[in-house]
Amino acid sequence: MIAALTVRAATLADIPAMAEVHVRCWHETYAGLIPNEHLGRRTVAYRTAQWNEALRDRDQVVFVACESSGDIVGFASGGPSSEPVEGFDAELGALYVLAAAHHRGAGRQLVHAIGGELKSRGFHAAWVRVLTENPAVEFYKKTGAEFICDVEEDIDGCMYREQFYGWRDVAAM
Repeated sequence: MIAALTVRAATLADIPAMAEVHVRCWHETYAGLIPNEHLGRRTVAYRTAQWNEALRDRDQVVFVACESSGDIVGFASGGPSSEPVEGFDAELGALYVLAAAHHRGAGRQLVHAIGGELKSRGFHAAWVRVLTENPAVEFYKKTGAEFICDVEEDIDGCMYREQFYGWRDVAAM
């Protein structure tokens, strides 16, 4: 039997593990979708700086998913919408779970935790942006997110198709 995962609020002490998980997840998820040189730019040092900033930003909500040993296998972040998306005041900015921990409920638990915290902070509706080719598109649909629109996004000088999905009620996340 596979041990259950727990989800809790992230702390500054979690930053090194979160950065490591973030880099691993990018390689697991985006290999073949994004050029290797672009993946290589997202180093542990780069992600450490990113998470240092995010965890110090009181507007951001960050949760981690942990094994019973305490090892972090995933994380999610959210907060106020970083860009105008009509009808949405919040966003799920990041959700990453190591492939070895897929299909154990971590993603759903993380999305639910973010939704609950966004609700408690007075937000109503949240969106997420995802590469069109990312298998996570199906996951977001299963969590009840609805397709909003698709866009082209420049990532390191290359154009990619992305889709926006959203939850009209953060309590339903």
